[in-house]
Amino acid sequence: MSIKKFVRSAVTVGAVVAGSGIVAPMASAATANDNMQVTASVLRNCQITSTAAIAFGDYDVQSTTDVSKQGRVTVACTKGVNATIGLGAGLNGNRTMNGPSTDKLTYQLFQNVNSGEWTNSAVVSHNATSRTSKDFTVYGRLAAGQDVTAGSYTDTVVATINF
Repeated sequence: MSIKKFVRSAVTVGAVVAGSGIVAPMASAATANDNMQVTASVLRNCQITSTAAIAFGDYDVQSTTDVSKQGRVTVACTKGVNATIGLGAGLNGNRTMNGPSTDKLTYQLFQNVNSGEWTNSAVVSHNATSRTSKDFTVYGRLAAGQDVTAGSYTDTVVATINF
């Protein structure tokens, strides 16, 4: 084959390839990939976000009717955390309010009106289904017929959450 024929054939093949829409890559960049892990650890957490006091109001020592009032403990926990809420015996001990003399006005706290007393050993369970705060009503009862001196009586109860 002569050089002229070879050049003419090469030009024809080049024209056919160019006309067919096939483009030969000049140079291509290489790529590679891999997976990157993203992690976090969600902490178990619970907290008492607020409390509402139990204010029994005026107590008549001559009355034969118990005085019942309500307070509240509000808690927030991480979703899925199981917790217990306890109520202490009070700073004066044994759920008693100190007054202006050595007299003590006794009271009780309950989870509901038909339950046993709510203490640090008889706790209320909470299984958090979301991080949203939940209120727990505390029912207080001041028994009728206590023979105490007139005046103001107070106590402070510590609410504790264990998780």
